[in-house]
Amino acid sequence: MAHRSRLHGGVEVVLCLLLAAAALLAGISLAWQHPLAPVAALSLFGVCAALTGWRPGGGLFFAPAALPLLNFAPWTGWIIVEEFDLLLLGVLCGGYLRMAWEASVQRAPPIESARHRAIYFSAGAAVFVVASVVAGVRGMVAANASEVPLSLFQGYIDPLNAWRVFKSVLYAALLWPLLRREVRADSTLAVQRLGWGMVSGLAVVTLAVLWERLAYTGLWDFSTHYRTTALFWEMHVGGAAIDVYLVMATPFVAWALWTVRAPVWWALLAVLALAVGYACLTTFARGVFGAVLGSLLLLAMLLRWRRLSTVRLRWRRVAGALLVLALVVEVLAVLGLGSFMRDRLA
Repeated sequence: MAHRSRLHGGVEVVLCLLLAAAALLAGISLAWQHPLAPVAALSLFGVCAALTGWRPGGGLFFAPAALPLLNFAPWTGWIIVEEFDLLLLGVLCGGYLRMAWEASVQRAPPIESARHRAIYFSAGAAVFVVASVVAGVRGMVAANASEVPLSLFQGYIDPLNAWRVFKSVLYAALLWPLLRREVRADSTLAVQRLGWGMVSGLAVVTLAVLWERLAYTGLWDFSTHYRTTALFWEMHVGGAAIDVYLVMATPFVAWALWTVRAPVWWALLAVLALAVGYACLTTFARGVFGAVLGSLLLLAMLLRWRRLSTVRLRWRRVAGALLVLALVVEVLAVLGLGSFMRDRLA
């Protein structure tokens, strides 16, 4: 049994080192080819790798926090890859180096026994990954990858666009063991880091929305046919990037309001909630309204299922009621002070 344990640990160390080396080579190569600032890009990659190796859970915070910000395609011309790739490669490099070190000294968190669920999840994930690989290969073949010279400046009809679509699946698969490690070590702390990272990223998006509205239409013009996009450059050809992000991230603000204790922080989060409501409304996307409500209902069900109680203070009940009233007034203002949303609903 001891021999088998040492053998398993040795294999884990080797695999982690290989994955860390692959992420290191990919990150350095990509950063050095940055069109505008290769030194800054290389520094970003190095800092992310060092921070994740030192504090593995840090990636749970700064990866979602930087998601809406780290993409400078309008300036670099890069569509296939982006600066956020460098951050994720740094997280992978530092995270797997840390896992290799912990496995070598046998300091890894114990694995909980939920083997049947793990088998079902792994089987479903494997099917999805295989289907994604097949789709990626077919996309490159259909775009004549053998005839078109590969370049990081390729566009939507070129072979590497298949890689642009597929890479998120690869990142998710590679980040999953690191996420499991953090959850096994301290599930509460892992949730808090991820939650506050999402709240920080959402704050970036809402500030960008306010800046955009102020620059183009004014904050209170709800009749001009203009829909906000924030920093989601992908929407220059349409799509619903900001819609999906808002639906995914909005429940984290409600979670933060539910769990925070200090009145000052609660007030700041309430302001952010109003800004998020403004961002959702000024997308003028009918699907966003229903989807955000659905995600908030799902959060309420999860909180009730996990029996996460909040601090019962009088000021919180009063402040919560006032926040709900302010959000209702905000919705009525967008519908009543402008005609764009009414036209879309009609």
